[in-house]
Amino acid sequence: MIKNLGWIFLEKVGVVLFSFISSVLVARNFSVAEFGAYSFALSLLAVFNVFSHMGLPAVSVRELSVSKNKNYSLSLIFSLKIIGCVLGFVFFNLYAYMFIKEGVVRLMCFILSLSILFKVSEVIQYYFESLNENRINAQVKLTSSLIGSSSRILLALSSLRFYFVSFSYVLLNLSMFILFFSRFIPKVEIKKILKLPTFRDLVNLFKDCFLVFAGTIFAVLYLKIDQVMLESMINKEAVGIYAISSNLTEYWYFFPDALLVVLMPKLVKTFAVNKKNYYSYMRGITTFLFWSAFIVAICVNIFSRDLIEFIYGKKYIFSSEILNIHIWAALFIFMRVPFSKHIVILKMTKFSLITQGVGCIVNVLLNYFLIGSMGVKGAAVATFFSYFIAGFMLLVIFKETRSFFYVMLSSYNFRNLYYFKKIL
Repeated sequence: MIKNLGWIFLEKVGVVLFSFISSVLVARNFSVAEFGAYSFALSLLAVFNVFSHMGLPAVSVRELSVSKNKNYSLSLIFSLKIIGCVLGFVFFNLYAYMFIKEGVVRLMCFILSLSILFKVSEVIQYYFESLNENRINAQVKLTSSLIGSSSRILLALSSLRFYFVSFSYVLLNLSMFILFFSRFIPKVEIKKILKLPTFRDLVNLFKDCFLVFAGTIFAVLYLKIDQVMLESMINKEAVGIYAISSNLTEYWYFFPDALLVVLMPKLVKTFAVNKKNYYSYMRGITTFLFWSAFIVAICVNIFSRDLIEFIYGKKYIFSSEILNIHIWAALFIFMRVPFSKHIVILKMTKFSLITQGVGCIVNVLLNYFLIGSMGVKGAAVATFFSYFIAGFMLLVIFKETRSFFYVMLSSYNFRNLYYFKKIL
């Protein structure tokens, strides 16, 4: 367990570090407006990448962990993944053609959309996760991230137009595609995997994934819709300023994701054997994540101004005021990660759709009113309250999720950390 956790954290820290360094150099070498246009295009990429997600990650790991016919399961998952990637590519370009007037931004969107097609290789990541082979995933993702970030830095420092930086995302996903398949093919019977699954089984898998998929659409929308609305309601400079604070907050999100990737197989098995231990483990995990987020938020509020001026330069100094608000959303985002695994384990994925949907609607409404009255700060306030509602308060309303609301509510209690230590 500790060894797997080490590989996961090595990968996540490495990927975040490479991404951070490249993002800083891009921001410093672009004007605020150019960085805003670039961030706007990346926000759209995140939205349409949801189609490649298809709700598959947690469901795939669960199914591959218990499947008696892994080859057929892989064929099924690959088929749905390919459909999702093609849909993401097509819808992204349709949106850009219909709603984006600037030719440069439209071209950037087309380049970025190519990266979606290579997301098919993520199925191999799910496969290795189900086997707890996190070392392989870490090696592939670290290498491809280094390739993508290095190319991004070189393109940002070159004399080429700023939209050429978009090619680095295509290179990142292409290298991941090649590396994953080079590690995967020798370990499986590829001919059996290439056999097409039945349409009925494909539909059943999609039904199993649908609520998580729909919830993920809402999750990404209310993670990225603020930048889209800032671009339409103010300008690209506002997006550039906001994107700095948003990126610095999101860099921390790797932490709970990495932790739960490692713990998911054990949580599944514990729930099947001893539900009391399962909820004790969940209390330990949420307590650890709550206090981790709290400490990060306090440190950021103390050092944000000096940090942003030193890293990004004075032209982005106003981002510190946005960051001081935005970072507090991490309290609820960190604790929501174990909840998202919890509803998969209990097969209550409809609550992913409900909570994310409500959060998205609240975020859009708050953004509409608060951006008009508070400017860029309004988007940060909207983000905080939407996560507070969707990731915490809404859980008390439903009988099925109320038990996890109390798990979250107990996160202030340091004694719960005993159970976190026990699950490792």
